[in-house]
Amino acid sequence: MKMIKIKMICTIFCLLASLHLRATAEDARVFVLKKAGNDVALEAVVLRDGETKEFAHANGDITVVVPQSAGRAGDFIRLSMGFRFRVQLSQGAVSVKLIQPSGAERVLANLSPADMRKYDVRLNVTAKTLRRAFVIRAAESIVQDSIAPVTDMFRGQIPFMGEDYALTIETLQRPSATMLVGETAITILPIPGAESARYLMLRGSIGGGKEGDWVLDLAAASTLVARTALPNNATVEKALMTEISGRGQRSVPMSIGGAGGSVEGLGAIKLPEIRFGTLTVTNEEVFVADSLPRIAGRAIAGILGMDILRRADGITMEFLSETQGVLRCAAVMPTEKFLAGSSPVPISFANGHLFARGEATSAVGVSIAIACLFDSGSPYSFVGQNLEQCVAPNSAQSASARGLDGKPITTREGVLQQFRVRGAAAADGQEYLRQSVKIATLPVITNMGANMPILLLGNDFLLRHKVIAIDFVRSVAYLRTSTLKIPTGSEK
Repeated sequence: MKMIKIKMICTIFCLLASLHLRATAEDARVFVLKKAGNDVALEAVVLRDGETKEFAHANGDITVVVPQSAGRAGDFIRLSMGFRFRVQLSQGAVSVKLIQPSGAERVLANLSPADMRKYDVRLNVTAKTLRRAFVIRAAESIVQDSIAPVTDMFRGQIPFMGEDYALTIETLQRPSATMLVGETAITILPIPGAESARYLMLRGSIGGGKEGDWVLDLAAASTLVARTALPNNATVEKALMTEISGRGQRSVPMSIGGAGGSVEGLGAIKLPEIRFGTLTVTNEEVFVADSLPRIAGRAIAGILGMDILRRADGITMEFLSETQGVLRCAAVMPTEKFLAGSSPVPISFANGHLFARGEATSAVGVSIAIACLFDSGSPYSFVGQNLEQCVAPNSAQSASARGLDGKPITTREGVLQQFRVRGAAAADGQEYLRQSVKIATLPVITNMGANMPILLLGNDFLLRHKVIAIDFVRSVAYLRTSTLKIPTGSEK
């Protein structure tokens, strides 16, 4: 059986703040994370053909970063280790070697500049007294990210000394050059027995076959297909990831995060065509699950995630009635007139999820900084125990919910009395009152190791709006409120 390998690099990567560098066709860029007083900085280094450069822990150089392959990885670096890094561009290939104090060498990377440009990378840096995040896009434009939370896959379990650094490296493949343009109907599907529970469903087909029900999921980094929805002659390969660490290299089964924990045992397949209304996706590699849970008695063919949606420059979700809406994917975002009544909200991605900044108000009137995660794959909004001080509980009794991974989640009901999604300026943004929430410990949230509380905003929040527009190019979202009376358990 063939196997698809998705590399996860447990060593390097980097970025810079507000910089766009250009190199000649023969040049390449690598990035050096280094000490900057009590902080860290990222320096872009241009290599010319035949050129070799070295960086060293002894000089305050923490690591060298090059985008390599999709995945999430971690590394722990102590400058007293005394490592050096030798980078070279030769005959169109960038090589990075780690050199130990003993002189022993190990190749960390060997790839072409063209391959590096296929990826976006987010570097999360955690040290004893700092948390920083940097994003590099296509090995060119680099920004420091102050929107999405800084994540830590070690979840604060590492005891830090003075010059220790924990790195969480998130690498995403950039969208295909084929633009996703068109629209498809959204069915707003209520869940029997749960007044405010709604899923956003699409009708989609694979390879021109029979249509099935798909979940529209803004919080899914990767698209997932049920094996039963594939054509009978489809060949599903085993999804593996390659871990590269100080102990060497090994292949392990790929897993993805669900609300209740990891989804294991995945396959992978490249589909020649997926179609939703007038939206057509070609040659897309997706994950395959043996089965997906039924929703309101319906078999679920797949979950449409951000890997496909980001093929568009932007998307809009317009809710037309209590039961119907439309998803539009555009090469050019809607006009300001269409988005009248909303202000731009800066957004960013972390751990494959879409975030905005916000503040929640506690029972005693204290404002608490939060990260707002938009999740159209969840019928409910969730808070963790670190936001309970902002929630008025409806009941002390616990209940059980299930994510699309099918795993049970113990919850309690409550109302988030007041919160705000932050706009581009201090005076901008939108205030919300009385948002129904479920209080729960979600593995998908806790595993991020985020540096601030996360408010997961599900469909009971999203359906308080008439239009939600997301501009991937400009990294802003627009939230236009609604006069529709869709039961959400909340009121503006």
